[in-house]
Amino acid sequence: MVEKNNIELICRRVERTEQLIAKFVNGYASGWEFAIKEVFKDSLDIKKTDKTINKKTFKIWTQGILYNFDIGDVFYNNISGYENWKEFLKGKNPIALQVEFSSSSGYITKNIKTILTSPIEIKDNSKIKNIDSLKIIEQTLNKGNMRVLVLKPNEEKTKLIEYKQINITVIDFVSLLQNGSFYDKDEKKYISYKFEG
Repeated sequence: MVEKNNIELICRRVERTEQLIAKFVNGYASGWEFAIKEVFKDSLDIKKTDKTINKKTFKIWTQGILYNFDIGDVFYNNISGYENWKEFLKGKNPIALQVEFSSSSGYITKNIKTILTSPIEIKDNSKIKNIDSLKIIEQTLNKGNMRVLVLKPNEEKTKLIEYKQINITVIDFVSLLQNGSFYDKDEKKYISYKFEG
């Protein structure tokens, strides 16, 4: 029996690591400038994965690079934003970041190469297969895009109001949450959103 096949190979390597970008202590990412609750592990692509050691399988935390945030997610630059609202608003430089739009980071097709232009026969388990075409699809990481509202207190320090919007890649947004600053392309300078107690 002769079968016809069109074969596509997707060339990308996705590896998870045991080196996590965040260690959570008392429910928050330790050492991050923004207070990131443990419920955001999945958004940071921190997931439990099977690992086999000496023929025994364990669930361990692993890190990937496919970050994903939801519209409406809010991040405060101090834990008091969650725990003591009045203290947070009276602090120096209290900031909240609210996700207004987000596309996930992920893989996109960069290049498609057609390797085989005429059919060939291959033998597989005593069956003959005709391969009519062979394509190699190269994929690359898309950093994702976000629109984020920067919220600051009003003059009376009773509530947060919109200060500005920023457009940022998802990967750069994770970096902003970690270190509290980012390069604003519109203003052509680094801006700090760190809380200053």
